[in-house]
Amino acid sequence: MNTQKSEQYGCQPMTNHQSFIQPTMKTCPKRAYYLLLGMLVCICVFSLGCDKPSTQVGSSSGSNTAANSAQQKSSGAITSGKRTSLPDVIKAGKVEFRVGEGDEVFSFRPKDEGTACKLYNSSDEELCKLSFSDGKLKVKTKDDKPLFELKPKDSKMMLKDATGEIELFKLKFKGDTIDFYKPNDERIYRIKKQDYGWRLEDNNDKTLFRAKDTGTKKVLRSLDDKTVLYSNDIPGTLGLVFFRIDELTLEQQAACCLMFLDK
Repeated sequence: MNTQKSEQYGCQPMTNHQSFIQPTMKTCPKRAYYLLLGMLVCICVFSLGCDKPSTQVGSSSGSNTAANSAQQKSSGAITSGKRTSLPDVIKAGKVEFRVGEGDEVFSFRPKDEGTACKLYNSSDEELCKLSFSDGKLKVKTKDDKPLFELKPKDSKMMLKDATGEIELFKLKFKGDTIDFYKPNDERIYRIKKQDYGWRLEDNNDKTLFRAKDTGTKKVLRSLDDKTVLYSNDIPGTLGLVFFRIDELTLEQQAACCLMFLDK
């Protein structure tokens, strides 16, 4: 009876001297095959279940990183005017500023293999030399006589005379705002970040000029939207507004512009 049932289900009958385990694996090949297949399926399902949470965590982390990066990129905050070398665009070659239909009014040109530059006027005359040293932007005449220097410190930047001792003007940085002061701490201008670029205001918060990126060039425009200055070469718009701070000389305007040329 037992022999017949064993043969019916594809197994060989056990003899008295065989163990219980031996006939199960050796004499029942179909049953062993299905048992092994079931174990493999369980292992695969368990492995996939463990991997899934790890993938989700990685995806969430990637999304957070991208969001943080976008938020930082959109911020217009300037915490200092610190710069220790020329902007790359000046190191690469001549940077021109124009008016009207394209008349060049002045330009930066690199010298000494990009460690310094010179400012030229529309008549191609050298006006001054600008170079970085000891954390300062030092400006000299074409005859190498000191004119003035710009010295960043913490959230301020001081424009000092040729000796470096007397303060002529001062800039203070706070978030997306730059305030321009006389030595007696009287604020005379405010520069504010806008969606389109930067806005120059007087001490009464009245808008004077707007610096914008048109997509093809950087422009400085008056209240009636007339372009008063532009450049096809600079990466940012902030530097343009300093050319409408009348209390500064052209050399001082250019030096301030250089410090923020990529903002």
